[in-house]
Amino acid sequence: MRTSHSEIRRKIVNEKGNITDEELFASQSFGAYLADLAENASKRYKKPIRVKTIWDLSPDAMIACTNNRAILVNTGNRIAMSFPTTALKADSLVGSLAHEVGHINYTDFQVLGTHNKALLEGRFYPKKPRDLTPLEEKALYELEEYFEEQNPDALKMVAHLAHDLVNITEDSYVNARMCQDFPGKFKSGIRLNQVSAAMIK
Repeated sequence: MRTSHSEIRRKIVNEKGNITDEELFASQSFGAYLADLAENASKRYKKPIRVKTIWDLSPDAMIACTNNRAILVNTGNRIAMSFPTTALKADSLVGSLAHEVGHINYTDFQVLGTHNKALLEGRFYPKKPRDLTPLEEKALYELEEYFEEQNPDALKMVAHLAHDLVNITEDSYVNARMCQDFPGKFKSGIRLNQVSAAMIK
């Protein structure tokens, strides 16, 4: 354990309010707390995780991300800071962490990378789609025209769109798996963020 979890919880429920959000969430001890939670959730899959935190209140600042080895959490992100209490903000940050842990636990980054590379090269992976509706056949024909032209800008657009669509479904999947496998803080944090994100949109 990198830090005292009881001390972090005491600061989170601090009723006197003599510590600011930045002092708490941008602290090394809160970052260590998140790192402990991530490590605990990933050890059953034997996937070591490093966690880094930043504090950025900019409206368009990132929330959290991972490269499959490390997680970066913006502890000043707009979703967490939209909540009225320190406890809810902390739960939200744990939810953001949980989502990224879910990607490390359950997302096959190698397959996604191979798929993206294939599209950028103008080919399908793992194989060309079959058993399509007439509308899907039409779309496939148009896509194959892009592939034949080998226009790098068009291929980048196709790969980018495919990545966004996969990411939407993958996000839903990893959230569901984390809520199933880790009920408690991770589940409540994920659900809290889902409600907040829907309201912010």
